[in-house]
Amino acid sequence: MVVAGLRMCPVHAQNYARIEALKKQLENERGVAKARVLNQLSFEYRMSYPDSTLFFGEQALRLATEANDVHVQAQALNFLGLGHFYHSDYAKASACYDRALALALAQNDSLQMGHAYNNLGRLFFESAGFKKAFENFSQAQLIFERVADAEGQAYVYRSLSDLYESQKDFANALQMAQRSVTIRRQLNDPRSVVAALAQLGKIHQQTGNYLEAEKALREAESLASDVEDEASLAEIKMGLAQLYLSNGSLSKALTEAFRAENILARLDNSVLTGTTYLLLGQVFLQEKNLPEAARYLEQALAHAERFRQLETRAEANFYLAQVYGLSGRQDKAAYYQARYRLLSDSLTNRELAAMAEKFNYQLAIERGTRENEVLRVTEAKNEATILLQRSLLAATVVGLLIIGVFSYFLWRGSEARKRMNWQLARQNRQLTQLNEEKDALMGMVAHDLKTPLMNIASLSDLVAGVPATQHEKFLGLIRSSSQSGIALINELLDVHAIESAQQPTLQSVDTVAFMQERLRQVDATARAKHIVVQPRLAEGAAMTDAGWISHIVDNLLSNAIKYSPAHTTVAVQSEVTSHSWRIQVIDQGLGFTEDDKKKLFQKFKKLSARPTAGESSSGLGLSIVKTLIDRLGGTIELQTEKGRGSCFIVSVPASIAAAPPA
Repeated sequence: MVVAGLRMCPVHAQNYARIEALKKQLENERGVAKARVLNQLSFEYRMSYPDSTLFFGEQALRLATEANDVHVQAQALNFLGLGHFYHSDYAKASACYDRALALALAQNDSLQMGHAYNNLGRLFFESAGFKKAFENFSQAQLIFERVADAEGQAYVYRSLSDLYESQKDFANALQMAQRSVTIRRQLNDPRSVVAALAQLGKIHQQTGNYLEAEKALREAESLASDVEDEASLAEIKMGLAQLYLSNGSLSKALTEAFRAENILARLDNSVLTGTTYLLLGQVFLQEKNLPEAARYLEQALAHAERFRQLETRAEANFYLAQVYGLSGRQDKAAYYQARYRLLSDSLTNRELAAMAEKFNYQLAIERGTRENEVLRVTEAKNEATILLQRSLLAATVVGLLIIGVFSYFLWRGSEARKRMNWQLARQNRQLTQLNEEKDALMGMVAHDLKTPLMNIASLSDLVAGVPATQHEKFLGLIRSSSQSGIALINELLDVHAIESAQQPTLQSVDTVAFMQERLRQVDATARAKHIVVQPRLAEGAAMTDAGWISHIVDNLLSNAIKYSPAHTTVAVQSEVTSHSWRIQVIDQGLGFTEDDKKKLFQKFKKLSARPTAGESSSGLGLSIVKTLIDRLGGTIELQTEKGRGSCFIVSVPASIAAAPPA
């Protein structure tokens, strides 16, 4: 999530005049001609209304199939792939593009071949498969340049620009973006030129060339005004405001942001309105006009909560914490900072889920490629077997000796294939296990390490803009975030030690002092959600691994607070008997279903309950708890009923079970 600078939400304005003209034309067309018009409608709806893209694309494919027009079939499949792509269903999109490419290759249809390669490249780009994305884009570029298809060249240059930009190769990104703009101008399509210029301006801004960025955005602004595309115009105004905010021209930034607000008031656009309020709040914060900054940030927060815009909610809370901190209202600053951390954690979890989905898609593509290779090898083996059989039939006159020799070699080949298949199966199992371990580590790092690093970056940017008297406070926040990151790294090392089946390190533990320290660790989080933690701790001592017990108790307490509604109670009990240390954590949350209980302690399994304040959940906590308890020779029991809360009861052996020394 970006908090140091505003991240714009793209709004794709529809060309309603063209759509209405195509719908009118549709009434007079039949057969393949109607399929072509349906394809054009499908393409027009691709970004704003992908459901309509799929609806018209299916009709076009059916008509083209009935007429046996392969070119229109391939085009319809390419557009259907776009519909699935903008729905984030990458598997279905890939299947459509593969079918389109197969048809185009069979008919030597260069245009649809080029579009299929470009579309496949976009899929790999979205799933971080940059090498394969570049290979597909390069294929598309060669085809479109060979057949001199200007529109196709504009698309692939834009794709290459995005790829180079993602790799911070801004020189090539600019070159490709400028080529795309030039072609769009030649095609005389103002709406496409607006989008291409906006891309060019964004790259210039990233390189610090604010003059060229402003020039590109101003030209886009003029074209959007000419075609009366107010949605794009509002977005460009916001882009200009962000540009001026970046280079310190605060009065210009304020003017452009107010103009965007006026346009959006006419459009009633819920996507950009909250973002505009957020931008105005940022500008006023930079101007040190704290009352106006607070007013617009509160509006942004209210709008984001109404329309469930999680990113805007998080950023509004972040900047409100800064406003009230600078105003000396430390209580409100702490309140908004706590809300921001909860929302930021939830955003990180959502990004992690998206990363996992994209990673799974890439694995599916690679698995399909391997399967195709296996099929080709199998076909080659089958052909070789057929040739061998023919040779044997022709050589029957040679006698039984030759037949015996050939039979022997066939048997040897079969045994060799069996051994090879067994080795491949074993290697696949090992690869699957390694992938799962890698996913687990990636999940932990992406989920927990990103937040403190982002806090450090954001606070470092802000420290230069506050009085010297405030520096110590911000340095304290930076120090706190650094310590959080270091703590996570230490925790990951602990998890690695756990997975390595390390033996417990036994030491005498004062159970009351130990539990009080664990409760102090979650006190701030509980108070942020207005949850009361009620301890009942009996004196005692136990000989056990304090680090492992800390992991167990921290996970159970964290889950109890995370999944409990505000204004409820979490009860914690601890007692030592002659043989065991018994710990209970009782909450008033949503409880667990029977299906939840079956997968309770499995890794990465999402259960029916969800965090009550948008917190994240990696699905690792309870599996780690179970692993540690098993290695300590203990037990864990769950008493729960859906909707009536939960009680986790942990019992671990206590080698020493007596009152601690005075």
